[in-house]
Amino acid sequence: MTTSTATSAAYPIPAVAEKMPVDTVADILRALQNPDVAAAVRQHILTQELLLLPAAFAKLSADVETIKADVADLKTGQARLDTTVTRIERHVEVLRAESTVNKARRMVSPICRAANLRRPRWMNEAELFDLWDAADTSDIPPGELESCQRADLVLKAVSKADGSQQYAVIECSATITGADVRRIRRNAGHYQRATGCVTHAYAVGDPPPLAVLDEATRLGVHCLTPSGKNSHPD
Repeated sequence: MTTSTATSAAYPIPAVAEKMPVDTVADILRALQNPDVAAAVRQHILTQELLLLPAAFAKLSADVETIKADVADLKTGQARLDTTVTRIERHVEVLRAESTVNKARRMVSPICRAANLRRPRWMNEAELFDLWDAADTSDIPPGELESCQRADLVLKAVSKADGSQQYAVIECSATITGADVRRIRRNAGHYQRATGCVTHAYAVGDPPPLAVLDEATRLGVHCLTPSGKNSHPD
């Protein structure tokens, strides 16, 4: 009796239900067609937790949409961060390369010793422009010609052995790779054909792996560290 009274107090019976006689199942079904009666029956039969499920589900759906939006914002922020980090890394690499170029300018002595040169002189941009302007470059692919013209440093000197004019093409990299070695050798070859003078190839940077040094030796590329040590070839 106590439970019935508590239930009635918690879930009042609608007035319309008081006037609906129920003798058969058909009477029950007809009564449930009334929205107020149907709601009252649900409240009496279902637990409070089940009654709260629709509202809870709606809240959960809203929370999920909020989380999706937050995740999308995080992804956007991560993409911007990745772009910024990449830009910074590239800038740092440029700064390191520029630093290596500045160090290479002070390495005239080891550069000359490596190829037995004397009377060295750095070529300026105007001289390099005149050199390539006067050269026959018809057999050099445009990309390779641009690579030659953008060489970090070009040294003009004479051979100690026979006094002939020679050149040294120096390219600087924070880390010397096999691709660097092959590009430098190719550029030095183009310089040699353009000038008709022996042209030496140099890579200046941190000591590369042994495999890269071996390739440099095979191709005749001098690998120098910023300290001036000649790695290869002898």
